[in-house]
Amino acid sequence: MAIIQTLQTWVANTPKTRAWQLLASIYAAQGRTLSSIRAQAEINNGATGLPGTLAR
Repeated sequence: MAIIQTLQTWVANTPKTRAWQLLASIYAAQGRTLSSIRAQAEINNGATGLPGTLAR
């Protein structure tokens, strides 16, 4: 769990699409669906901005 917290902190401070994808996959593997969806939304926000995120 400490690795996830470290990754989550790094991702929050340095938005990187690949890191968000990794975090979303980890959350999904743990059955943390809502956290996985939120991480996926961060990917969309980085790629398309807020309008694209809201549309998704």
